[in-house]
Amino acid sequence: MDFRGDVFLSGDVRHVQGGRTITKDEALEIRKLLTGANYHTFSAELRRSCFTFYGPGGTFPYGLVTEKNNVRGIIISVQAHFLNQLVFNSHSSREEIYSSDVLHPSETSREVALAYALANILWQAGENTASVCLLQDGCDFDTSGTYVKDTITEKIRIFEFQDYGELKLFLKRHIDFFTQAHTHGVILFIYSLILSRGMESVHSDFGSTRARLLNETEEMSQSLLCLILTGRAVCYLHNGNVLYDGEGQHLAAAQHGISGRSDVGFLYWNKEKDEIYCNNLVGSMLKTPRRPIWVTQINGRWGLLFTLNPDLVNNWRSEHKFQIKYYTGLHSQTSECNLTIDTRLARTFQSSTAYGKQEEEKKIPALEKTLMTKWQDARIEWNGTTPFV
Repeated sequence: MDFRGDVFLSGDVRHVQGGRTITKDEALEIRKLLTGANYHTFSAELRRSCFTFYGPGGTFPYGLVTEKNNVRGIIISVQAHFLNQLVFNSHSSREEIYSSDVLHPSETSREVALAYALANILWQAGENTASVCLLQDGCDFDTSGTYVKDTITEKIRIFEFQDYGELKLFLKRHIDFFTQAHTHGVILFIYSLILSRGMESVHSDFGSTRARLLNETEEMSQSLLCLILTGRAVCYLHNGNVLYDGEGQHLAAAQHGISGRSDVGFLYWNKEKDEIYCNNLVGSMLKTPRRPIWVTQINGRWGLLFTLNPDLVNNWRSEHKFQIKYYTGLHSQTSECNLTIDTRLARTFQSSTAYGKQEEEKKIPALEKTLMTKWQDARIEWNGTTPFV
């Protein structure tokens, strides 16, 4: 057994002193919030999932990457907060951002940025408190009877914080728990997020809706998306609370949506839905975040749009013509995708007939459709990239 400061190593698990063990009641309830059943055990894919970067010399040294479909939404959502930390929270001005090579961080600086991004997410959810879950050996409660072991939940140790600086330092020192596959980093993050928010508060965020944080295939639900982006596990993406349906009838229960602008936003498009639905599903709070970073879900595929210009969401003149980057988090993306958005003149069509215009509209790439839910009728140039989304 090897002691190193406040930790000691035994087998594959690095032991951390302090904290408390999870209780049986907490273990049962946290799994129920995740999947709707307190007996769920995780798939091998989710168990192996963690926050992994591209190699520092690759095309996207700032990028988290995964090929696992069921966790891509979670990875991309954390990526959004990571970029906010790397670019905007670490630099005081636009001039400083552009003069530094922010998108080519060293291995050390990007690990620190990831730790601080996770701290921001947890602190936001806890409203100035946070909990961090780490995997440790052993279990301190009786797992006989109705409890079904999953070899993760019952081994959780919980570290609680009321000081933001201490939280950042703790995550910085123990970021390897979230970046290594054998420690189940994504699961630890989700558990930390739930306990930071508080299980009663998550239930309250759900309202009267029978919600869960992971769906049947262990993909991120809309509630988990909102929890990561805004700190609230609400079930709807519109602004505020909706009390009436589309026909003006009073709903049996209010639909709780987004209550304010968050640091990072969200945009949506799905070819199976009509245009009105896609335009109205997401409210202006998520479409206009405090930072020019948007998680996207396009025809079920997750991605990220961002720019280094902080003025884009603070000065309407910056929206006349600007560039924005699109990142997928997949190894299959081998080059940067830089789009130019021009909102000064409306998009035009070659055909003069209504039918012809409809046919042209069908050929507009889905990523452009997504952008137009934010910048209506904008002209979009792919700048040499063949449209792939």
